[in-house]
Amino acid sequence: MREMKSLDPTYEVEAAEVAPGLLQIYAARLPDVADEALSSVVRWEWAHRESEWEGPDPVRRQVYPSLPEPRGDEGRRYGFDAAGVLRVAESVDPGPGGGWEPWCRSMWVWDEGVGSLELYSLIEGDGAVQRLARVAVPDVSGGRMVGLATRFDDGRSWIQRFEYGESGQVIRRFEFWDPAPMYQGPRARYDYTYDDAGLVLEEMVAVDAHGDELPEREVTFRRALPDAVRVAQRDVASELPSRVRTWAERVGSDGDAYCLILGYDVVSHALPPTLALGRSSDRPPGEFELDEEIWSGPDFSTFAVDPPEFAGDAAFMEACALVSEEWLATADEDAPRKFLERCAQTLRADDWSAFAWDGDFVVLVLDSELDTLRSALAKAGPKDVIDRIRERLS
Repeated sequence: MREMKSLDPTYEVEAAEVAPGLLQIYAARLPDVADEALSSVVRWEWAHRESEWEGPDPVRRQVYPSLPEPRGDEGRRYGFDAAGVLRVAESVDPGPGGGWEPWCRSMWVWDEGVGSLELYSLIEGDGAVQRLARVAVPDVSGGRMVGLATRFDDGRSWIQRFEYGESGQVIRRFEFWDPAPMYQGPRARYDYTYDDAGLVLEEMVAVDAHGDELPEREVTFRRALPDAVRVAQRDVASELPSRVRTWAERVGSDGDAYCLILGYDVVSHALPPTLALGRSSDRPPGEFELDEEIWSGPDFSTFAVDPPEFAGDAAFMEACALVSEEWLATADEDAPRKFLERCAQTLRADDWSAFAWDGDFVVLVLDSELDTLRSALAKAGPKDVIDRIRERLS
């Protein structure tokens, strides 16, 4: 572990309104809070980088269960003390000499009957910038947390209310955000469904200013059964190439297209992929200053998210969602690229001569941040084709 450098803390005075005196009590002893939290950890658990176990939401760990330690990639880990209380959360990168090096860290002080205080550290170089991040105060009734008020260091408040079923499990959660007063109603509602093995489904339900349900619902978590995931993967893999081809033929080309891009986001939008057709007519040659601009699908004039070829088939979209949720739950960030690359291989075997710009046309699989651009281009087609496209556009 790197040594933590201590700086004078700053905090919003109005945060004390949520827990009177709590910030003031701990503000003068931030270094002690950090040292005590770190030294109390006796075991670590790993979870998805979006897991947010640190939030006292009673169902969060069922939505994002523990995972094996990642192999050489960025990870999120949680440290527990001997009593099983969460004390530290870290985002880590592989260290140059092996092991893990944290680049941000949160530590908690739990004050029974008052709430929890989070100390956030952004680790830069050999030191850390430390600040008070938030204070959370539970509303407990009958031994259950029925509400949770959180005040962030920027002055925002986040209020949650929980409803329980006869089994004692959370079946409904309401979210309120300040500066909107609570009398304006919740901003969102989440419904939870369980079976004997635990949480099955989390759905976000749109609500109006009075908390009444609107028609819009979105599945935000579904516990996938292995057989169901395998069937969904098989169905999507068999249908996706033809659906992409149908989209390309619908949007058409005047022989000015140089690439077809299947795009994905490992966090929020793995399947179905975004689709983009790069055309020489998008911008005059010579206006592309960076290589990334040549292959940036969202900047193309022909770019689609959930086009009719996908969204028009509810069963196909459901299968895509099931596979994406499984990848998200297991933190398998390589899976979307590998899956879509197999689709791209099928598409590359098609005849694209009617689309191709002076005979040159490639099919790429790219993540939303273009982090995989170099390897994607290596798989997209012959180097001389890539070079010709670059030369014409640069």
